[in-house]
Amino acid sequence: MKTAIISGCDNNYFNTYLNLYNSLIDNKCFEYADLCFVNISVSENNIKKISKNIKKIIEPNWDFNFKFKTNDWKKILTIRPFLKKYFPEYDTYIWLDADTWVQTHEFINDFVEVSKTGKVGIIPEYDINYEVNREKYSFNKIIFNLYKAKGWSYKNLKKYFDQKTFNKLLQKPILNAGVFSIPGESIIWDLWADEYQKIVENSSDDYCLNMDQASLNKILYNNLDLVNFFNSEYNYLIKNSLPLINKNNFYCIKDYPFNKIKILHLTGIDKNKLYEIKTIEGNKVKTNFQYEIK
Repeated sequence: MKTAIISGCDNNYFNTYLNLYNSLIDNKCFEYADLCFVNISVSENNIKKISKNIKKIIEPNWDFNFKFKTNDWKKILTIRPFLKKYFPEYDTYIWLDADTWVQTHEFINDFVEVSKTGKVGIIPEYDINYEVNREKYSFNKIIFNLYKAKGWSYKNLKKYFDQKTFNKLLQKPILNAGVFSIPGESIIWDLWADEYQKIVENSSDDYCLNMDQASLNKILYNNLDLVNFFNSEYNYLIKNSLPLINKNNFYCIKDYPFNKIKILHLTGIDKNKLYEIKTIEGNKVKTNFQYEIK
């Protein structure tokens, strides 16, 4: 099986991407997959920092027609349903957002094995520790037992989807599009591209480009026989619950058996800030979430 691990960014986000790049190199992921990069106006000096170990670097076009102006960096949103067009002839495509990084190469084999079954590999934004630590909810109390839905998902599902889709997706776990694998021959590519295209080409402003994830969610929930759900250690959202750290300085899931997290996701996290987290033994330590080469 020929496998691609793909990420990308613009020049403003390049230092964040280096976290991911260093972790992929340090964990020898290039021995198990080709590392590929989506270049959106990254400087030549920065490209030189990664070009030695990157198999293919592409500069994407806009893959949709639209009526509004937008920033070039948003190509990182619109390119994802078209990855196999830009990086042809792979059996498995693994996407990692630039604000992720890995602690092991083991995730590659797991995604590939799922791909062999013809299924998409993706991770719901659900972990019991996300829920018990949640401070904000997507409902406001109006009076007595009357509540009103609110929030980003509610607003976007209501705006861009029909009532049937809205009802179906509103209370389902969000499937995070920052980490996923899709087989090269999957029908999901075209279904996702068509759904996303309908939203974008019928919109009058670039806010619709943020519907990349929601459009994928709609397609996957309509084709559950083609989906394999991995647990949170494959895409651990640090903003939702700080992990533990073990004696070998690996970040771990918060409950026994304290599995080592395979992929950390830093959305909403300042990687330079010191955070107070606990060791498995219960001691407190301060750490940032920069990747440290081992």
